[in-house]
Amino acid sequence: MLSDFDIFKNKLDIVAPQGVKSLAAVGSIYGENYKKIDIGSYRNGNMKKLLKDKPSLFEEYALKDSEITLKHACQMEEVFLTVDKIGIPLTLSSLGKLYVIKEWRKQNYLGYQVRKDIMIARGTLLTRYLTNYIEDKANDRS
Repeated sequence: MLSDFDIFKNKLDIVAPQGVKSLAAVGSIYGENYKKIDIGSYRNGNMKKLLKDKPSLFEEYALKDSEITLKHACQMEEVFLTVDKIGIPLTLSSLGKLYVIKEWRKQNYLGYQVRKDIMIARGTLLTRYLTNYIEDKANDRS
């Protein structure tokens, strides 16, 4: 069964900056204190052997991975709070969208509009406009 930690760690690549796809790369964002522990050849599917041969290194490695993940989760949660949301964003693009909408609302900007009666930024669907347009054209012909 997956824990919340496993789920966050597996989705780390979608809540990290472009090109930052590994836990080591995420750790490097936060400086030397978040550098992954080098376990050498044990990395290649030999974690049980690492635990047996070097239990203290195994524990240090596991704790550092958890610390990096926790640091990044806390940072993402902190940023998410800036757009009045609680939790961790699903993706960075969803976070960006929320930020833009929050800024638009602060400035009373309605966003890009095809027509005044269509509020794209407020979630009105373009299909409503197209449906109305088609109906108007049909009525004009009759």
